[in-house]
Amino acid sequence: MEIFIFIGILTGEGTAFLLGSPCDCPPSFTGSTQGFVEKTFSKLSSNVTVVNPGRGFYRHIETRTSSFHPLSSWSMGPQNNVLYRQYYLDTFLTSDLDTTFTDKVKADLKLIQGQGWTVILRFAYSNCCVQPPYHDPSYSRMLSHIRKLDHDNVFRDYEGIIVAIQAGFVGVWGEWHFTTSEFGITKYCSSVDLGLTDAQWANRNGILQALLDAAPPSIEILVRIPEYKFHLYDKVATTLSDEKTRAGKSRIGFYNDAFLSDLDQNMGTFKCTGDRTYMADDSRYNYVTGETNDARTPAAWTCANAMKELAQFHYSSLNTDYLKEIIDSWKENGCYDVISAHLGYRLYLTKAILPSSVTAGGEFCYHIEINNEGYAAPNKEMEAHIVLENSGNGALYSVMVPGVEVRAWLPGNTYTLQGAASVPAAVPSGNYKVHFVLLNKVLGRNNKYFVLMANENGVQNTTTRMNSLGHTIDVTSEGGRIIDGINETLQQSGAIEVDRRYILKTYGRQKNCFLLGEGSAFLPGSTCDCPTSLTGRKHGFVEKTYSKLSSNGTVVNPGRGFYKTIEARTSDFHPVTSSSMGPQNNVVLREYYLDTYLNSDLDTNFTDKVKADLNVIQDQGWTVILRFAYLDSICNNPTCREPSYSRMISHIQMLDQENVFRDYEGIIVAIQAGFVGVWGDWHDTNSEFGIPGSCATDNLGLNDVQWAHRKGILQALFDATPPSIEILVRIPAFKFHLYDKVATNLSDEETRAPKSRIGFHNDAFLSDMDQNQGTFICKGDRKYMAEDSLYNYVTGETDSALTPAAWTCANAETELAQFHFSSLSTDYLKTIIESWKQNGCYDVISGHLGYRLYLTKAILPSSVTAGGEFCYHIEINNEGYAAPNKEMEAHIVLENTGNGALYSVMVPGVEVRAWLPGDFQTLQGTAGVPAALPLGHYKVHLVLLNKVLGKNNKYFVLMANENGVQNTATRMNSLGQTVDVTSGLCNSQSAAVFNAWQPPGNGCAYKIADGSFEADHIWYPYENEFVTKSGDAKDGNHYISVTNGGAYQDIVFNSSPVTSFELSGWSRGHSASVPNPADYSIFCDLTHADGTETFGYFTNYDVTRTAWSKVVLRVNITQVIQSARCYAMFRNGSGSVDFDNFKMESCS
Repeated sequence: MEIFIFIGILTGEGTAFLLGSPCDCPPSFTGSTQGFVEKTFSKLSSNVTVVNPGRGFYRHIETRTSSFHPLSSWSMGPQNNVLYRQYYLDTFLTSDLDTTFTDKVKADLKLIQGQGWTVILRFAYSNCCVQPPYHDPSYSRMLSHIRKLDHDNVFRDYEGIIVAIQAGFVGVWGEWHFTTSEFGITKYCSSVDLGLTDAQWANRNGILQALLDAAPPSIEILVRIPEYKFHLYDKVATTLSDEKTRAGKSRIGFYNDAFLSDLDQNMGTFKCTGDRTYMADDSRYNYVTGETNDARTPAAWTCANAMKELAQFHYSSLNTDYLKEIIDSWKENGCYDVISAHLGYRLYLTKAILPSSVTAGGEFCYHIEINNEGYAAPNKEMEAHIVLENSGNGALYSVMVPGVEVRAWLPGNTYTLQGAASVPAAVPSGNYKVHFVLLNKVLGRNNKYFVLMANENGVQNTTTRMNSLGHTIDVTSEGGRIIDGINETLQQSGAIEVDRRYILKTYGRQKNCFLLGEGSAFLPGSTCDCPTSLTGRKHGFVEKTYSKLSSNGTVVNPGRGFYKTIEARTSDFHPVTSSSMGPQNNVVLREYYLDTYLNSDLDTNFTDKVKADLNVIQDQGWTVILRFAYLDSICNNPTCREPSYSRMISHIQMLDQENVFRDYEGIIVAIQAGFVGVWGDWHDTNSEFGIPGSCATDNLGLNDVQWAHRKGILQALFDATPPSIEILVRIPAFKFHLYDKVATNLSDEETRAPKSRIGFHNDAFLSDMDQNQGTFICKGDRKYMAEDSLYNYVTGETDSALTPAAWTCANAETELAQFHFSSLSTDYLKTIIESWKQNGCYDVISGHLGYRLYLTKAILPSSVTAGGEFCYHIEINNEGYAAPNKEMEAHIVLENTGNGALYSVMVPGVEVRAWLPGDFQTLQGTAGVPAALPLGHYKVHLVLLNKVLGKNNKYFVLMANENGVQNTATRMNSLGQTVDVTSGLCNSQSAAVFNAWQPPGNGCAYKIADGSFEADHIWYPYENEFVTKSGDAKDGNHYISVTNGGAYQDIVFNSSPVTSFELSGWSRGHSASVPNPADYSIFCDLTHADGTETFGYFTNYDVTRTAWSKVVLRVNITQVIQSARCYAMFRNGSGSVDFDNFKMESCS
């Protein structure tokens, strides 16, 4: 018989419990009750954010169908949960949406769910213009687009993670204002209909109704102004009854994208008298979000007024990226963190009364009080569960608290959960920890979406996301009895057990928390597990502190420092040699003057020379900045000229066709835009590009065609290079004229939006105190570049000594830091360089160009148990002028002091491009120690490596520390700690585990069999047969041709299972096209050591490439991989492709 009892959830006061025998609950919890413990809880400081689903500052990431950029796992910061995703459907104005697009949206949503984020969606067609013609499709076309999103289950498949959908579609930005006559442009309250006709209101209502029909009832649709809601429904505020029944108006919330633009109307958000009162009342039960967008009324966005308005209108989220001036003001004035903490719901425990012991077969009684001090109530239905965790074996038992309606938990009120549950007679006797879980009804036991309480002192467990009630109860087996007539029982939580398997499978990486600033609690548990915290003195742990290098001590690291310039002309070519660089330099500026190709295409003779140079550079462990140009001096001789624009484009395409940039992606720091003008500086050039003038006009004196040609060069370089390589322009105006003057942010950088791929080379650095010979040609250029360069690469050279005050040590160091220089010429201008050496700042500058990372502290175990957990807390600072500009991975490496064997674990979530100058970073988490790890002593190292180059240790990053941290041979950083691995009876494998680390330079122990398709029995056909052909192969004598299908091979990691590998392969297309990028790819499905499987790891080829091109699939996960079935895949498309030369490049 299943037995359960619960009295109810009460708002305010509790009810008496059932009377009964000693096995039952007492009649009341008031006063002192023997056998019960009253727990009180401390809430977090008001400026501490708790990252919870659907609330907080959101990150704004938009994309266009004409230039689609998918989301990545790096799209969000650790303090954000809500992502705002906007899609501009600019290629579908006259056509229906297709599954290619909806699949892309679903891929985004799948990634969001995998990361544990939530999302607000908006669809629109244009972000231009506020004057006709507007770029909206017809009303009927919009409806067909919404129906397609519905038909493909975009919203229904991801119901649990979609917080809301902004009504969008209509007008510029999807804000329902500047639009066509089918919808009309609203006016102020001159009439009750805002100047719109009945037909226009009907069309607007039609868009809303279509969205309401397409989305499940749990997803709200948000409108831009209150009038759009109450004109279509009524002006009676939504009630809790409406919310529960999901009446139409209860599903419509608001997005105010002119929040605080003034003290009253917010740019027409509140058009009419009473609108503010209505929205304040209505938003108690509806979701509100938005952004600030105008700083002309400072009184509106003071901290005091902002917090008042956020609370008045019950904001649940707000844009952290815009408007920067206002956001920065809040940070400077101390209210940003308070706002961050209080957006949406902020629930915290105040009191709990729990039994000290219960009897199997008896009752478990509870009284829990919760307050909400956020700006809003939760907007999703949730369930509350009480979970008991056996302190011995970790088994979990749960009971649901019925009747919980969190959407009624309004700000400022206390809510009481009180009742009783029967304890099954079969529950094992023992000690049980008591937890409280609040979960999303749709997502169920996906613990990434559990709600954490805003309490301190160990309540939060950020790994399991259960809230500890700080209490342990004893379950005894004496005197129990079964109570009939009760409808449920405290049950063993099979679903929670599934959670644990789920954590092992995909959520383990979250256990290795990477946090900016503060750390999170480690998993509580036995002596095999990590302690609840590493703060303060903990038995068994050692705190290490580190001394940083003297400020004039240079650390030679990839992509930073003084560079050496090495020029070559195609008429007189001199290759790069191993002696081209000094020991204190890592960066080469390699300039190629293509003076023999003014009237002809590039040939492979030249591209082979460039690749030979790059090969030498990679062998030496250097990095390179490239520039291509035609002229190295100004002259008026007719023979001294440039090629045509079309010829330049063909030259770039040839460099692309020969994979010059793609084959050496990892070592190319950046490519200077070059090609145009003398020295490739984009200034003294022909009429196809024009010569920029002054700021007398916005276009710098260039016509539209000339700007189009300049942009064409940039676009050709974008197309020819992998996204990790930045293109550098000579002056800021060349960038913001072609894009916009909004500085690049981390979101742009992570999605590799075009403007995030454009940095700067200032080749007139410090030539004067202001304009730098036209670098900063217009007012505001200096401020723009200082802000934009936070996330973009900056290099250059000095070139004039006419203003000595400009290049004093003090001013030079100020400007280098202000504009975030990563490299600078050491060869030119000699007068200035020599002055810096004589005045003692050359070495300081050399040490601080780019990133300069150093360890400050680490807390590490003195010993660990095989099968247990390795806990770590590592703090790093950056005192360089800039953040790193390449994606990297952090690894903790254990080195056996006996035989030198290496074992590593990757720290997940590391985004070094966000490690800005002056910021401290904390790497904190836990890793599993394999039970089979040989016992002994192990040195502990930290490795920071380039994602593209992997375990090529020439490119590992050394920390700027002294006293033995740096090992310049292995380029691993010693943490100065030796840990003993001892035997024991542990089995804590819920985190990523240490695995064998292949020593750098030794490649991978596993090889692809017949990677060049020379045999006829190694590869198996996938779907349709492939055809083996000979001649013109990339490697060997043969390759395979595929029209619809591919080939696959099973790779078994028998001797030592791995957690990462890199698989490369070459391909070329013949009139190829596919509907989905994954259909033309290297594609792998994985089988893990525990027998589980994960699917769909791929890297896609470019269908436009007809020459052999290489891609690399990099798999790096927390689960141990036993085998991989990998495909050379081309399916569901047209045309044909060839594959050849597959290699396992690395694994560990």
